[in-house]
Amino acid sequence: MLSLLFLRGASEILRRRRGEEPSSQVQATSVTPWSSLAADARRKGLGQRVDAAMDGLARVDASLSGVPLTRFGHRSIEERQLAELVAIVDGPDFGDTAEAAREKLASLFEYLLERLTRAEARRADDISVPSSIPRLVVNLLEPRSGQVYDPICGTGEMLVRAAAFDAVRTVRSQAEVSIYGQEARRSAWGLAKLRLAVHGIDGDLGHREADAAVDDLHPDLRADFVLAAPPVPPVGRWPDGGHSAFRTSSAWLRLAVSKLSERGTAGVVLAAPSSAAEQREEEATGRALVEENLVDCVVALPPRLFSTTGVPARLWVLSKGRQPQHGITRDSRERTILFIDATELGSVAPGGQLFLNDTALDTITRAYHAWRGTPFGSLRQQGYEDIPGLCASADRESVRGNGYRLTPALYVRPAAAPVMRQERRTKDLYGLFR
Repeated sequence: MLSLLFLRGASEILRRRRGEEPSSQVQATSVTPWSSLAADARRKGLGQRVDAAMDGLARVDASLSGVPLTRFGHRSIEERQLAELVAIVDGPDFGDTAEAAREKLASLFEYLLERLTRAEARRADDISVPSSIPRLVVNLLEPRSGQVYDPICGTGEMLVRAAAFDAVRTVRSQAEVSIYGQEARRSAWGLAKLRLAVHGIDGDLGHREADAAVDDLHPDLRADFVLAAPPVPPVGRWPDGGHSAFRTSSAWLRLAVSKLSERGTAGVVLAAPSSAAEQREEEATGRALVEENLVDCVVALPPRLFSTTGVPARLWVLSKGRQPQHGITRDSRERTILFIDATELGSVAPGGQLFLNDTALDTITRAYHAWRGTPFGSLRQQGYEDIPGLCASADRESVRGNGYRLTPALYVRPAAAPVMRQERRTKDLYGLFR
C-alpha cells in the first residue's frame, strides 16, 4: 500500500511540475501516468505495468535511486486484489499544484506508516518510539544547519523532523542541513529511504541496511547533531550475534560522542537503569562524561511513553561546544548540568499510554533554552531560574557528591504543592475510562 501511495503521489507531483515548469526537462520525460494505471487497473498485467511505472519514476528523479519499492509483477498477490488497492489509492484528491500534491502524499504516507509501525510493534514485541520523542529531541537541539546523523534511524522520523525543523518560522532550504543515517533492519531501512523521498529530502542512509554497532557506513562523518532513540529497553533491536557492547545505554552514549564534530551536540533517548549492574555502569559512564564536560542536560521522561513497556526513559543531551550562543552570556553553563524532571508531564491517551502534548514539549524546551541562554523560536528568553518540581542546574561538585548518578529527581527540588500532582493523577485516571 505504501509503495502504491508513493507511486501515485510521485506521479501526481511530476504531472503538476510539467504544467508549472513547461520548459523544464520533466516535461519531455516519458513516465506512465497514474491515471492510466488506475483506468486500466482491471486489464491483465497490472503488476508489470506498476513495476514499469516505478522504474520510470526512478529514472526521472535521482533522489528515488535505491528506494526499495515493493515489486508487484512477480508477487503472489492476485491482480484482482492489486486492482482494488489501486482503486483505494486513487481516491484522495492531490490538489492542483506540485506542492499541494507533495503535502498530501506526505500526510497520507505518515498516517499509514504510523499505523503500520504500531501493528508491527505489537506483532514483533518490538518497542516503537512515540512521535513526541523525535519532536522533543529536535526542539532541544534545533538543527538549523550542518550535518545531522541518526545511527539507528528506524523508519526515519527523527531525520524527517530534523530536516523540516524551523520550516514554518524561517524560509530555509534543506541544503542548509545534510542528512545521514543508518538502520540495522532491512524493512525499517527501506521505509526510512521511502519516507525521505516522500518528503523530498535528499539524505544518505547508506547503500544497504547495517548495524552502526559493528558496521559504520559513515566512518569519516563527524556530525554537528547526533539524534538517536534506540529501543527501550536497548536489547530490543539488535539481532543475535550482534555486538553485545551496543546492547547497553553507555555504549550508545559513547557512540554518539564519537560521531560528534568539534562543537557538535547529541540527543540520545535511553532506558533508565533497571538493575544494580546497569546502575553501576551508568555511574561509571556518567563519571567519564561529566569529567570530560560533555553532559549538557538530562531529562527524565514520563513512564509508559512506549506502547509495549512501562520502562521509564531519559533524554541525554551531550555537547562538545558548551559555550553560550547568539551573543547571550551564561558564564556558569559550562560548569553546570541541567536536570529536568518531566515524569509528571505526561498526558493519558485512551488505553492508558502516556504522551507528551504540545504544552509539555514547550515546557521542557523553554526550560532547556532558558538555561542554555538561547532564544526559543522567535522569543528571547528572560533568564533561567530553577523551578521546583521541574528543573535544576547543578554544578559538578553536586554531581560528584551524588556518586555521578545523573537522575534528575536527585537534583530537582520537589514542587511546593504536591497535592496538585494527586489532582492530576485523578484527572488522568478519568481519562482511562473515556
